[in-house]
Amino acid sequence: GLCRSRCGSVRSYRGALAMRSRRRLCRPWIAMCVVAALGIAGIAYQMRRIQPGDQAISLTTRIARRQQSRARSLSKPAVEASSLETPSRPTILNQSAPETPSPGPPGPPSTQAPPARDASLIRPMIWLHFPRCGGAFAITLVHYACSGRIPEDYTLSDPTDPLPVDPEKSVCTHNGKKVKFGWANASTCRWNSICGGRMFNRFSTGSDPLWLHAVVPSHWSYPIPTSDTYWTHPTLGMAFGLVDQVSEDDLSKVVAMFRDPAQRAISQFYAFKSRGWEYSIHDVARDFGACMTQMILGCACGRRKDDGTPFLFGLPLTIVRRVVRSRVTRFGFVGLTDHWELSVCLFHAMFGGDCLRSEFQQLRKGEFRTAARYDPKAFDLVDHDPIDLEAYNLANNVFWANMAKFRVHRNRCQREICVQAAEYFEREV
Repeated sequence: GLCRSRCGSVRSYRGALAMRSRRRLCRPWIAMCVVAALGIAGIAYQMRRIQPGDQAISLTTRIARRQQSRARSLSKPAVEASSLETPSRPTILNQSAPETPSPGPPGPPSTQAPPARDASLIRPMIWLHFPRCGGAFAITLVHYACSGRIPEDYTLSDPTDPLPVDPEKSVCTHNGKKVKFGWANASTCRWNSICGGRMFNRFSTGSDPLWLHAVVPSHWSYPIPTSDTYWTHPTLGMAFGLVDQVSEDDLSKVVAMFRDPAQRAISQFYAFKSRGWEYSIHDVARDFGACMTQMILGCACGRRKDDGTPFLFGLPLTIVRRVVRSRVTRFGFVGLTDHWELSVCLFHAMFGGDCLRSEFQQLRKGEFRTAARYDPKAFDLVDHDPIDLEAYNLANNVFWANMAKFRVHRNRCQREICVQAAEYFEREV
């Protein structure tokens, strides 16, 4: 109607010379009317879709809500495992600093029943101890393996005590035969004898790396260098104590405690200082960086190339990341020193056994241990070790995923799992 009133009827001008100019003047109005008609039709269609009771909600609000819902559904992770395979943090390939790991599991604890405890999943255990990373967790392993055979208040600072200092005298009997492979085998043999069975494949506080006969799995088709003696080391595999040959299947028996790399470097600096060794904090951070990553690969913590960078068997960082991710996600147990009480509780939630008060006595706690003395910012060590920070963030994800899977939280630890040590779960850390 607006178009007809504005432009009039073209019939009255038919045959006239001015008809063409008249039509040219009407074209913009006709186009505007068509667009308006389509808009009105779209609004009418949307109004028909509004449910009863939604009349008060504007069309713009409804469309915005639909877009937000669609965005949330696309950003939601598909499965829990995929979050471990592809973490949303920078990789070590570009040497950028990874994000700060999540401080805990998102949301309230699940009400679903936790999986049944199964001791066979972790025995015989392999204790992988990174330097300055929760060596006192050995107390938990001893009481778990030797339950009923040692006093409940028993503690130890080193599984090798009181073995002879001379490794040549570290001889014990295994399967009716004398074995003499040094520290790891002797202490492992000793504790298996005390516990009355094959409870450990390796149990030693000494920081032996995770030796494997193939640092890179053979099915990855990556060329393995043979010129370096570390690939054919005569003690390869012996660091596992009583295991002569190591396979990837043994990873499910590995128990390891992880620590933030900056905190670990500061702790190692104070340990050297207490012994009178002349090391600056930056010397420690440089000479022992990527320590956890190297030990997971099977290399000594402090081994370096000629240029001072981490040895890493000369592997590209892409391969290093794949190996570390493949192994840590298959470890039998992953704990965090920053969450000591929860780590002890999680271990018992996964594998059973009595949770005792003696397990919460950190006998190897540093003498300089205060919040101010361990502040990475004070030492300019924030994000100083991106390679180990990547491994720590991965372990952090594995830890909290298991916390959610086995329904471990402070209230349950206090009232059900660690009743004898309930006071340790009264505060948040």
